[in-house]
Amino acid sequence: MSSIRFQGVSNVEQFFEIKSYLEGLKGNGFLQSSGVAPRAGGDFEATITFSDRADKDRAMGILRDYLPETFPEISTDDKFMGITILACPESYQEGNIVDIISVHGLEGHATNTWTCSSPNARVWLRDFLPRDIPNARVMSFGYESHVRSKSVAEIEDTARQLLNGLKSKRETENACSRPLIFIAHSLGGLVVKKASFLLSVLYHPKEKREADNTYIGYIDSTINQCLQFNSRPHMLCDILRNPT
Repeated sequence: MSSIRFQGVSNVEQFFEIKSYLEGLKGNGFLQSSGVAPRAGGDFEATITFSDRADKDRAMGILRDYLPETFPEISTDDKFMGITILACPESYQEGNIVDIISVHGLEGHATNTWTCSSPNARVWLRDFLPRDIPNARVMSFGYESHVRSKSVAEIEDTARQLLNGLKSKRETENACSRPLIFIAHSLGGLVVKKASFLLSVLYHPKEKREADNTYIGYIDSTINQCLQFNSRPHMLCDILRNPT
């Protein structure tokens, strides 16, 4: 399973035109699943999931020729670094919404980690979770998680990247007060744990004056909210302590 992210999509019809173009070239079974979600700036973020990497690579090749001539404002990538909005209800500007963000683990990926292959490639966060929690805006955070590139010292940097990404997604008055739920797997749990620690320092009376208050007002609702950890290495592991 593998996915492509589209950013800078002006409207839903534009994305459907791109999908139709790909299906017209490769057939209906080429695209396994897809989703489109509004962003605060007024444009959309979209994703398409393929059954395997080969199909994804073929689509990327097609899009490199097609998009610059047809929709030059749209960018694509398959790395999914940073925060991607995977699903968002139509009422996202209102106050009755919860933000859910997933953080993958070692050797993981912002969408592939949460994708099932049978009967068709579906991303749990995008295609199933919103059915159970229809008032949720669902996001996924991607970061460099290869074993040889990740060390304990880098976890704090990744945690700050996560907080900076959340700040950019929760800048509106309604968004900054929404409940925020983290779903973390493996190393992602350590990233979330570090992010929570950084936030707790900001709100500690003795530390607040000297702390970086960059995130205050954007992620207030994280404190005393929900954290779900899956297979988190609470005591770290040798490969993180001594990466090679």
